[in-house]
Amino acid sequence: MLEHVSLRCSDSRASRKFYERVLKPLGYVCDMKYGDSFGFKDDAGRRDRG
Repeated sequence: MLEHVSLRCSDSRASRKFYERVLKPLGYVCDMKYGDSFGFKDDAGRRDRG
């Protein structure tokens, strides 16, 4: 699993919604939102499954 990735986009809200949908089946939820940035963790509270 990826530990950290930074990507630029023109619409961070749409990007966050996309990642919320695609990461949900892997057990990830968005738990950090700050400005245009956001972060995810799994259902055990880990940000990295590695």
